Amino acid sequence: SFSLFTYYSDELSFTKEEMPAYLDKARDCLKEGKNLTEAEAILNAILNQSPNASGILGFLSTLHVQKGHISLAEHLAKLALENEKNEKNKAAILNNLGVIYKQYRFDTDKAKPLFEQAVKINGDDPEHLINYASVFLAEGNPKKCLELMDKALKNNKENICGHWNRALALLEIGDYEQGFNEYHYGID
Repeated sequence: SFSLFTYYSDELSFTKEEMPAYLDKARDCLKEGKNLTEAEAILNAILNQSPNASGILGFLSTLHVQKGHISLAEHLAKLALENEKNEKNKAAILNNLGVIYKQYRFDTDKAKPLFEQAVKINGDDPEHLINYASVFLAEGNPKKCLELMDKALKNNKENICGHWNRALALLEIGDYEQGFNEYHYGID
Protein backbone atom coordinates (compact mmCIF):
# COMPACT_ATOMS: atom_id res chain seq x y z
CA SER A 1 0.00 0.00 0.00
CA PHE A 2 1.22 3.48 -0.76
CA SER A 3 0.12 6.99 -0.01
CA LEU A 4 0.15 9.63 -2.71
CA PHE A 5 -0.38 13.05 -1.21
CA THR A 6 -3.03 15.07 0.47
CA TYR A 7 -2.14 18.34 -1.20
CA TYR A 8 -1.14 18.55 -4.86
CA SER A 9 2.28 20.10 -5.27
CA ASP A 10 4.14 21.01 -8.47
CA GLU A 11 5.95 17.72 -9.02
CA LEU A 12 5.31 14.03 -8.43
CA SER A 13 8.02 11.50 -9.08
CA PHE A 14 8.43 7.79 -8.57
CA THR A 15 10.60 4.94 -9.76
CA LYS A 16 9.78 2.74 -12.75
CA GLU A 17 9.07 -0.07 -10.29
CA GLU A 18 6.46 2.07 -8.54
CA MET A 19 4.84 3.17 -11.83
CA PRO A 20 2.31 0.28 -12.15
CA ALA A 21 0.89 0.96 -8.69
CA TYR A 22 0.55 4.66 -9.46
CA LEU A 23 -1.03 3.88 -12.82
CA ASP A 24 -3.58 1.63 -11.09
CA LYS A 25 -4.35 4.48 -8.68
CA ALA A 26 -4.88 6.92 -11.58
CA ARG A 27 -7.07 4.35 -13.38
CA ASP A 28 -9.21 3.94 -10.24
CA CYS A 29 -9.59 7.72 -9.93
CA LEU A 30 -10.81 7.91 -13.54
CA LYS A 31 -13.26 5.02 -13.12
CA GLU A 32 -14.74 6.62 -10.02
CA GLY A 33 -14.63 10.13 -11.46
CA LYS A 34 -12.99 11.32 -8.24
CA ASN A 35 -9.61 12.80 -7.39
CA LEU A 36 -9.06 13.90 -10.98
CA THR A 37 -6.30 16.31 -9.92
CA GLU A 38 -4.48 13.40 -8.31
CA ALA A 39 -4.97 11.24 -11.42
CA GLU A 40 -3.75 14.06 -13.66
CA ALA A 41 -0.60 14.53 -11.55
CA ILE A 42 0.16 10.80 -11.76
CA LEU A 43 -0.45 10.59 -15.51
CA ASN A 44 1.62 13.71 -16.19
CA ALA A 45 4.48 12.31 -14.09
CA ILE A 46 4.36 9.05 -16.06
CA LEU A 47 4.26 11.01 -19.31
CA ASN A 48 7.33 12.99 -18.19
CA GLN A 49 9.19 9.68 -17.82
CA SER A 50 7.75 8.12 -21.00
CA PRO A 51 6.82 10.93 -23.42
CA ASN A 52 5.56 8.59 -26.17
CA ALA A 53 3.25 6.57 -23.93
CA SER A 54 0.09 6.63 -26.08
CA GLY A 55 -1.91 4.81 -23.41
CA ILE A 56 -1.18 7.60 -20.95
CA LEU A 57 -2.23 10.17 -23.55
CA GLY A 58 -5.47 8.21 -23.94
CA PHE A 59 -6.05 8.23 -20.19
CA LEU A 60 -5.34 11.97 -20.06
CA SER A 61 -7.85 12.49 -22.87
CA THR A 62 -10.51 10.63 -20.86
CA LEU A 63 -9.62 12.65 -17.78
CA HIS A 64 -9.98 15.95 -19.62
CA VAL A 65 -13.37 14.91 -20.99
CA GLN A 66 -14.44 14.36 -17.37
CA LYS A 67 -13.05 17.78 -16.44
CA GLY A 68 -14.87 19.41 -19.36
CA HIS A 69 -11.71 20.32 -21.28
CA ILE A 70 -13.01 18.98 -24.58
CA SER A 71 -10.52 20.64 -26.96
CA LEU A 72 -7.59 19.36 -24.92
CA ALA A 73 -9.19 15.90 -24.69
CA GLU A 74 -9.61 15.84 -28.48
CA HIS A 75 -5.98 16.88 -29.04
CA LEU A 76 -4.65 14.26 -26.61
CA ALA A 77 -6.79 11.51 -28.19
CA LYS A 78 -5.43 12.39 -31.63
CA LEU A 79 -1.85 12.27 -30.31
CA ALA A 80 -2.53 8.94 -28.64
CA LEU A 81 -3.99 7.55 -31.86
CA GLU A 82 -0.90 8.58 -33.85
CA ASN A 83 1.42 6.70 -31.49
CA GLU A 84 -0.63 3.64 -30.53
CA LYS A 85 0.59 0.28 -31.84
CA ASN A 86 -1.72 -2.08 -29.92
CA GLU A 87 -4.92 -2.66 -31.92
CA LYS A 88 -7.28 -3.02 -28.94
CA ASN A 89 -5.92 0.16 -27.40
CA LYS A 90 -6.29 1.88 -30.77
CA ALA A 91 -9.95 0.78 -30.88
CA ALA A 92 -10.53 2.27 -27.43
CA ILE A 93 -8.94 5.57 -28.46
CA LEU A 94 -10.98 5.66 -31.69
CA ASN A 95 -14.12 5.04 -29.65
CA ASN A 96 -13.26 7.79 -27.16
CA LEU A 97 -12.52 10.25 -29.96
CA GLY A 98 -15.85 9.30 -31.54
CA VAL A 99 -17.59 10.06 -28.25
CA ILE A 100 -15.93 13.47 -28.16
CA TYR A 101 -17.25 14.25 -31.64
CA LYS A 102 -20.73 12.82 -31.09
CA GLN A 103 -21.53 13.97 -27.56
CA TYR A 104 -19.51 17.15 -27.23
CA ARG A 105 -19.05 18.44 -30.78
CA PHE A 106 -22.45 17.14 -32.01
CA ASP A 107 -20.74 15.91 -35.18
CA THR A 108 -21.96 12.42 -36.04
CA ASP A 109 -20.30 12.67 -39.47
CA LYS A 110 -16.88 12.69 -37.78
CA ALA A 111 -17.90 10.23 -35.06
CA LYS A 112 -19.35 7.50 -37.29
CA PRO A 113 -16.15 6.42 -39.10
CA LEU A 114 -14.25 6.40 -35.80
CA PHE A 115 -16.84 4.13 -34.20
CA GLU A 116 -16.86 1.98 -37.33
CA GLN A 117 -13.06 1.56 -37.17
CA ALA A 118 -13.25 0.72 -33.45
CA VAL A 119 -15.85 -1.98 -34.19
CA LYS A 120 -13.77 -3.39 -37.07
CA ILE A 121 -10.79 -3.71 -34.75
CA ASN A 122 -12.65 -4.92 -31.65
CA GLY A 123 -16.18 -5.89 -32.64
CA ASP A 124 -16.87 -7.71 -29.38
CA ASP A 125 -16.59 -4.62 -27.20
CA PRO A 126 -20.13 -3.63 -26.16
CA GLU A 127 -19.18 0.02 -25.66
CA HIS A 128 -17.88 0.32 -29.24
CA LEU A 129 -20.98 -1.41 -30.62
CA ILE A 130 -23.39 0.72 -28.59
CA ASN A 131 -21.72 3.96 -29.64
CA TYR A 132 -21.70 2.90 -33.30
CA ALA A 133 -25.34 1.80 -33.07
CA SER A 134 -26.37 5.12 -31.52
CA VAL A 135 -25.18 6.93 -34.65
CA PHE A 136 -27.55 4.85 -36.77
CA LEU A 137 -30.39 5.72 -34.43
CA ALA A 138 -29.53 9.42 -34.73
CA GLU A 139 -29.47 9.04 -38.53
CA GLY A 140 -32.95 7.49 -38.55
CA ASN A 141 -31.88 3.89 -39.17
CA PRO A 142 -33.34 2.04 -36.14
CA LYS A 143 -33.08 -1.41 -37.78
CA LYS A 144 -29.28 -1.13 -38.15
CA CYS A 145 -29.17 0.25 -34.61
CA LEU A 146 -31.08 -2.81 -33.33
CA GLU A 147 -28.77 -5.20 -35.17
CA LEU A 148 -25.73 -3.68 -33.45
CA MET A 149 -27.48 -3.31 -30.07
CA ASP A 150 -28.44 -6.98 -30.08
CA LYS A 151 -24.80 -7.92 -30.68
CA ALA A 152 -23.66 -5.55 -27.92
CA LEU A 153 -26.19 -6.91 -25.43
CA LYS A 154 -25.24 -10.48 -26.34
CA ASN A 155 -21.74 -9.59 -25.10
CA ASN A 156 -22.97 -7.68 -22.03
CA LYS A 157 -26.58 -8.42 -21.06
CA GLU A 158 -26.55 -5.96 -18.15
CA ASN A 159 -25.55 -2.85 -20.10
CA ILE A 160 -28.16 -0.22 -19.19
CA CYS A 161 -27.11 2.12 -22.01
CA GLY A 162 -27.53 -0.73 -24.50
CA HIS A 163 -31.04 -1.49 -23.26
CA TRP A 164 -31.94 2.21 -23.33
CA ASN A 165 -30.79 2.63 -26.94
CA ARG A 166 -32.45 -0.65 -27.91
CA ALA A 167 -35.70 0.66 -26.39
CA LEU A 168 -35.45 3.88 -28.39
CA ALA A 169 -34.86 1.94 -31.62
CA LEU A 170 -37.82 -0.39 -30.94
CA LEU A 171 -40.09 2.56 -30.21
CA GLU A 172 -38.84 4.23 -33.41
CA ILE A 173 -39.96 1.24 -35.53
CA GLY A 174 -43.30 1.07 -33.72
CA ASP A 175 -42.72 -1.99 -31.52
CA TYR A 176 -44.12 -0.28 -28.42
CA GLU A 177 -44.61 -3.35 -26.25
CA GLN A 178 -41.05 -4.61 -26.57
CA GLY A 179 -39.70 -1.04 -26.60
CA PHE A 180 -41.33 -0.17 -23.28
CA ASN A 181 -40.17 -3.49 -21.81
CA GLU A 182 -36.60 -2.54 -22.74
CA TYR A 183 -37.15 0.97 -21.41
CA HIS A 184 -38.12 -0.44 -18.01
CA TYR A 185 -35.07 -2.75 -17.91
CA GLY A 186 -32.91 -0.39 -15.87
CA ILE A 187 -35.75 1.03 -13.82
CA ASP A 188 -37.16 -2.19 -12.37
